[in-house]
Amino acid sequence: MNKKGLFFLIISVGMFFLLNACGTIGDSSESGFTFNQPTLTINKTSDKGSSANKKADIVRQLPAAMWAEPVQQDRMIPWNAKIESGLTKKVPACLLQGDGIPIKVGTKVEVLQESECMYFRLQRPGNPPVVAPYGLLKIRVISTGEEGWTFRTSVDYDQE
Repeated sequence: MNKKGLFFLIISVGMFFLLNACGTIGDSSESGFTFNQPTLTINKTSDKGSSANKKADIVRQLPAAMWAEPVQQDRMIPWNAKIESGLTKKVPACLLQGDGIPIKVGTKVEVLQESECMYFRLQRPGNPPVVAPYGLLKIRVISTGEEGWTFRTSVDYDQE
C-alpha cells in the first residue's frame, strides 16, 4: 500500500469515529436526560468495601428545584477534613439561596454545564444550611426552555 492510500485510510477511519461520537452526543441532548429526585447520603458506608453497611447510610431528599443565578463559585467555606495540622480547610463552593424553581421528577432536561466548584451550600428560609461534597449542573428544561442550576445528583447523565 502506498503512502497516499495509507493516509486516506487513516483519515477515513478517524472521520468515521469522529462522526459516530458526535452523533451520539447530539442524539442524547435531543431526547434529554430524566430529572431525578436529588438526594444527599450522610454517613455513606457503601464506598468502604467489605465493611460496607448500606443500612447505616442516611439518605436525605433535597428539593427538586433549580436556581436561576445562585452560583457564587468563588466562595470559600470551611469543610471538616482531617489535615495534618488538625485544622479544617476551606474549599470552593457554590451557594444556593432560597427555595428555587420547582421541577417535576421525570421531566426531560438538557445538561448545559458543570459547575467548577465541587461542593455546594444550600440556604433556605427556616431550614438549617446544607453543605455537601458535590457540585451543581446547569440544565435547561426541554419543554419550557427554562435554564437554571441544580444538584449533581438530579441528573444521572453518566448512565445514559
